Amino acid sequence: MGFNQEDLALIKEEFRRKNLRAKDEATQRLNELKANIPGFREIENGFADIGQGMLSCALDATLNEEGKAARLAQLDAQRQELSERRDKLLTAHGYPLDYTAPRYACKRCNDTGFAGVYMCDCMRRELVKKGYESSGLGGLIDTQNFESFSLRYYQEGEQRDNMARVLSACRKYADEFDPASSGNVLFTGGTGLGKTHLSTSIAKVVIEGGNNVVYESAQNIFNDFEAEHYGRRAERGELTGKYLECDLLIIDDLGTEMPTNFNISCLYNLVNTRLNRRLPMVINSNITEPAEFSKRYTDRISSRFFGEFKVFRIVGRDIRSLKLLGSK
Repeated sequence: MGFNQEDLALIKEEFRRKNLRAKDEATQRLNELKANIPGFREIENGFADIGQGMLSCALDATLNEEGKAARLAQLDAQRQELSERRDKLLTAHGYPLDYTAPRYACKRCNDTGFAGVYMCDCMRRELVKKGYESSGLGGLIDTQNFESFSLRYYQEGEQRDNMARVLSACRKYADEFDPASSGNVLFTGGTGLGKTHLSTSIAKVVIEGGNNVVYESAQNIFNDFEAEHYGRRAERGELTGKYLECDLLIIDDLGTEMPTNFNISCLYNLVNTRLNRRLPMVINSNITEPAEFSKRYTDRISSRFFGEFKVFRIVGRDIRSLKLLGSK
């Protein structure tokens, strides 16, 4: 799917306006010079006449190739003479020679967003920023990423070794992410052990790779499905379509929501639909044992979690508490 299509449309429109704004401002500066420098308007009109003359020459069927070449050379000489006169006028009145050129923020693409047929890096950066916003992560992604994830909060030995393996696997998953083949991840463990930090870190890298990521809590997802189901939204899919279609869906805090029949039904439909479409998911849950998943969500959901997901069980102490205590 690639970048969120709504984000792409918005960014393209922003670039279109930015490009036009640079051109409009250049036209305003040109008009300023025409009004303030005697003879400048005549020079600009001369450029326009030469341009029209070159076009007419190219289309003149009565001239042979030799005649066209001679005429074009004559017009080019006139253009060169006008350019020298123009530069002298600008210098004499204290203006830089490029005063009337559009001032594009990006010289590579001239604020169009594309360098040739390829997306320019400047547009890609804006799409990544927009992707952070539309993913639901907001500013969280600035502080919770792979670079800020620390193993020092896990006890030395088996606990830290386990987290080192989990961290390495998460980096690999994010770096090699492909919506068609990456598969699913389930983080299980108590509160404050780093599940959200790891999934946010994955989201950041996957978004930067040009993929559409949606990150939301389980309860908010179920609320959206409920709002549509009971008619509080006119258009089916207005709220929930993104959960079924995005390249990567990250569900946070599964297990903290009310275990109603409606929520369980929504979870089954969501997970099953994405599995059938081979669209990856990352799920964070405070539930740790398969039996607990079965008891809360039924066997058919539990079997999908432990049969279709790579499961990482995280153990340790609450990192938030350790940070408050100043643990090193």
